[in-house]
Amino acid sequence: MKRSRIRPAWLASVSTLSFLAILVLSPVATQAKPPGWGFTSIVAVPGTVTPGRTVAFDVTITNGGKSNISSLLMATDLDADDPLAVPVYIGNAEWTGQPSPLVLRPCGDPPYTTALSCDFGSLVARASVKIRIAFDTPETGTSWSFNFGLTGNGNTPSDSGTSHGDTKLGEASVNLSEDADYAGGFVIDAGESFSTSETLTKQNPQSARLVGSQDLAIATIQESNSVSEAGTLCRTVNCIGQWATITAPNPDNATITGSLLVLGKGIPGSVGPEDIVLYHLGSETGDDGIIGDAPAERCASADDSASAPCIYVTKEGQNFRITFWLLHNGSLRGSW
Repeated sequence: MKRSRIRPAWLASVSTLSFLAILVLSPVATQAKPPGWGFTSIVAVPGTVTPGRTVAFDVTITNGGKSNISSLLMATDLDADDPLAVPVYIGNAEWTGQPSPLVLRPCGDPPYTTALSCDFGSLVARASVKIRIAFDTPETGTSWSFNFGLTGNGNTPSDSGTSHGDTKLGEASVNLSEDADYAGGFVIDAGESFSTSETLTKQNPQSARLVGSQDLAIATIQESNSVSEAGTLCRTVNCIGQWATITAPNPDNATITGSLLVLGKGIPGSVGPEDIVLYHLGSETGDDGIIGDAPAERCASADDSASAPCIYVTKEGQNFRITFWLLHNGSLRGSW
């Protein structure tokens, strides 16, 4: 029997028409283009903080579309009744490509008593805005995260000017560290201090303390048994305690202060405060090498910053406290 070629052709035509109909009716085919605006970056400052201390987030928002956004609002998805939803610091907005007048305080002025609420006004095409917002962190945990949320009204790029509230979310996240050898956070007011574990044992032979020297800057301490810049130093000198690497930006050329409380057990009884020196290593602006091996590098008191870089050493029970005044960051370790 001769086979017909008509039926297969007819079936192919029906299949093609059905496929085209699916494309026309499909929600994917009729979905609006995603907004050409949103969060460019959300960066935690610093990236790791001690639980319960402050973290700042540098938030950058960009309108990458071809149309202007007539009204741009921002909040978070934290519960309004959550104390952590209330910011502790908000900086001025920094605008790029936005015509005047500029909204410098879109999130209001201190003191802050309610959950974050920001109104940036408009954001024109190709413009961006950056703002720093700080919050306290939870007292426990290994991380903390939430979402910033943007609402763009009016002439948004996603729908050619008919929007009644496009939204964009951006995750904010920071590591929380309960490590006994770490302490850090964002300093609102100079004078805030950070300390590693103050319980001295053979396994934890040192407690490091750092005082934030500048407003609105980070301060961190990380203790360790070795640092790369020290090489084999502790094979040739009598190192005590641990290395403490500090980060406390001082853009105003202020001094940096803190102390190392070193376990005295194991240090010969003949060693006194006058025998203790401090190694200060780092590549930020060079290093001070040994501090305290010359009279000029001995502070007159624990509060004497005029002689910086200098140290002031006292004995507390059988332990030694090395108070330091420095001009730049680096890694520190006591020795005799």
